[in-house]
Amino acid sequence: FFASGGGTVSLTGSSNTVSSTGGAALNLANTTIGSSNLNFLSLSSSGAANGILLNTTGATGKLVVTGTSTTDSSGGTISNSTGDAISLTEAIADLANIRITNPAGRGVAATNLRGTNTWSNLDITGYDFGGSNTEDAFSVLNTSGTLTSLTLKNSDIVGTVSGSASGNAGFSAEAQGAASMTVVLSNNVFGGIVGDGARFVSTASPTGIFRITVDDNDFS
Repeated sequence: FFASGGGTVSLTGSSNTVSSTGGAALNLANTTIGSSNLNFLSLSSSGAANGILLNTTGATGKLVVTGTSTTDSSGGTISNSTGDAISLTEAIADLANIRITNPAGRGVAATNLRGTNTWSNLDITGYDFGGSNTEDAFSVLNTSGTLTSLTLKNSDIVGTVSGSASGNAGFSAEAQGAASMTVVLSNNVFGGIVGDGARFVSTASPTGIFRITVDDNDFS
């Protein structure tokens, strides 16, 4: 699914699926997601630079991937990405039941998220904290604006260490400048991580607010 260059796009229904080999399952750039959202049952990709890529998609509509109930991988599998498996910039997303395996870049890289975002039953596996992976497995960086909330719950970020141990985090969130963020981590498992399980950094100005809730997570 590809769209770029302007306009508004929405996709309704509860059974939409995309599966791609060598290309992104979803690539949306400089195109607004409408108020009906962009709804998928699953998005799967293998061997692409990014499995899911959103760049400047508006501050109202969001990407929604549901999967089925709480069934692992029912929201899709993104495997062997040559870059960041999921890349979001100036976007909003609710994602459930997605498995990310063996990304060359980050599992999730988010910059200037907006609105309310809920991610549940997300699995990141095969992330090598001591080898090829040199950044945090799940990273959020906001330099401006307001991230109303990002909730990550009932998810597993489990890595390995094959070489020299790095200081990379399983999850990181950073607010800079006048950015305001609310981040909630609830009932997640962070394992096989040599650096911080979760890292929070604020260099925001006095007008920025960073709210953090960490509840019932397992770090090892």
